[in-house]
Amino acid sequence: MKLSGAEQLAIFICTAGKTICEKSKCLLQSDNPVLGYVFDVLGNVITEAAAAKLHACLQDDIGLNGELLTNRYCPGTSQWSLTDQRKLFSFFPDNFCGVSLKPTFLMNPVKIGERSDRDREKCEIPGKCLHTLCQQ
Repeated sequence: MKLSGAEQLAIFICTAGKTICEKSKCLLQSDNPVLGYVFDVLGNVITEAAAAKLHACLQDDIGLNGELLTNRYCPGTSQWSLTDQRKLFSFFPDNFCGVSLKPTFLMNPVKIGERSDRDREKCEIPGKCLHTLCQQ
């Protein structure tokens, strides 16, 4: 695994929230699927921006000691099994910030923000990396 030998880990959850996920799902199932797709993409942009901002803040803090931060990784990418979501969620209280884990190991609400500016890996769920999984 790419994190072997790491001395510290930062575990975090990022989501665009339930509202945008529900709005996207509704519109995708209505007569305006294009707008639904726009909301879906917007949710991904929000999620990715939040993760990137948190990553940058962590790098700023760690950089004070001259250390470097690795790329961000999440289950379902970087050859990391999606089932490991359960292990990561065990570090947080149930329904932390309104985010829970489905039996399929996907987050609810689901927005995937796994892509890093420096490391674009393939997702374990083909065809779903840039789309919401609320419909499942």
